[in-house]
Amino acid sequence: MHRHSALRPYTPPEPLPGIFRSGFERTWEQRGLFLTTMHPRVIGDRSRIFILEEPIDPIRSRRGV
Repeated sequence: MHRHSALRPYTPPEPLPGIFRSGFERTWEQRGLFLTTMHPRVIGDRSRIFILEEPIDPIRSRRGV
């Protein structure tokens, strides 16, 4: 997104679960805190809930999570 323009590129939601899983994996390796912030107007839509559901099971399967 160009900060000084009203133009915003379209980003399809399908790659996001993988991006979240990758972020978690790197954070896990570094023994850090994985934190993801999402705006409710964006993620609150029913068609986008899979973005959160898909990475949750692999993340929760980690011991200590």
